[in-house]
Amino acid sequence: MRANDFEEEADQVYMTAIRRLHTEDFDNPTRLLIWTRIFVGLEACCDAFEHVADLMGSIYLKNS
Repeated sequence: MRANDFEEEADQVYMTAIRRLHTEDFDNPTRLLIWTRIFVGLEACCDAFEHVADLMGSIYLKNS
């Protein structure tokens, strides 16, 4: 399913961004905290998108 592929790609982007943020851009703690929260929120959105796609697929299968 494509939604799962997108979510897996988003996981990789999230891990890369968090790793880079904490290893290369750690000189400003406020900016670090804000961007970490933004990335966590975006990751939660991607997870929710995958969950909705799975539910819609399940509903489609039950009604076909």
